[in-house]
Amino acid sequence: MVFLKTNQPNNPPPAISTAEVYNFWDILTGYYESLEYLKMLRVYAQDPDLKIKLDDTISDITGRSKKVEKIMSHFRIRTPDSPRKEAPAFVNSQAMPDELIGKYLLLMAQERIEMKVRCLRNAQYVDKVRDFFIYLVGVDIKNLNSIIKYLKLKGWIEQPILLQNVPPDCNEKIDVAEAYHIWNHLVFRYLNIEQTNLFVQLAHDGDFKLLLGKGLDILKNQIKELEKEANCFGINLPKQPPKELGHMENTEFIDDDFIFNLLLNGLNSASIIHAQAVKKATTNDRIRNLFARLLTEEIDSIDGLIKYGKVKGWLISPPLYRL
Repeated sequence: MVFLKTNQPNNPPPAISTAEVYNFWDILTGYYESLEYLKMLRVYAQDPDLKIKLDDTISDITGRSKKVEKIMSHFRIRTPDSPRKEAPAFVNSQAMPDELIGKYLLLMAQERIEMKVRCLRNAQYVDKVRDFFIYLVGVDIKNLNSIIKYLKLKGWIEQPILLQNVPPDCNEKIDVAEAYHIWNHLVFRYLNIEQTNLFVQLAHDGDFKLLLGKGLDILKNQIKELEKEANCFGINLPKQPPKELGHMENTEFIDDDFIFNLLLNGLNSASIIHAQAVKKATTNDRIRNLFARLLTEEIDSIDGLIKYGKVKGWLISPPLYRL
């Protein structure tokens, strides 16, 4: 995928930021810990389908671990201690119910998504490192969907509290977490619209103004979609932003690089809001897919904005792991 060749020992190692190094270490440590625990759960599992699911998960994480190890080798970063190859033997292999093992698989899949989003948002120095984290987010979303589908078939997933007073013409169910996240997304997007309109007035660079205008179009389309879902499920809409802002005569008090970094910080915050919605939307698959698409769109915007900021010289450089 990326980093296909390992640097020769005599060549200087490639530059990489401290944040990116920590992200790789943190991800690989999590993979190793998960592998040890999953192998232990494999001993407890009784259901044949669950054993297959655990084997697939172990194989998947092992494969991803090898990819991370290869990249860390490319940058000559020390890896954490490897996991034990075999799980310890237990006297009573029936002490843990299969349903509880399934719920652990769900918890692990949920937490991996938010963790990878946090990794990619501060992977700003090496573009290929950020590309790899983006790839991992996509894999984790697919894995979460697979786990939720499996647990629903088994009847092992906890049913959250459903939203009451859904309109009669709505033939879908939605739980209170999903309803909250639709409302919370609208609150955040309304603020984004008002803030971006302000940025358009304050920005000086012509290209930057065009970029902000494209961002406004994306926000407006997302708001229409979210409002449609809110109306479908009878969710009250939050206070909407003003349609027009007053004109500012003096815009010299703020610089474009400051606006840029405020914008990037806003996109990063939005990515976490999307990730939290994806991992908690377990009742309505369509709504979870909506949140997942919003997350993917946000990640693409973050990636593009980071590259744009590098060209403009506006991106705040992170500390490097080595000079």
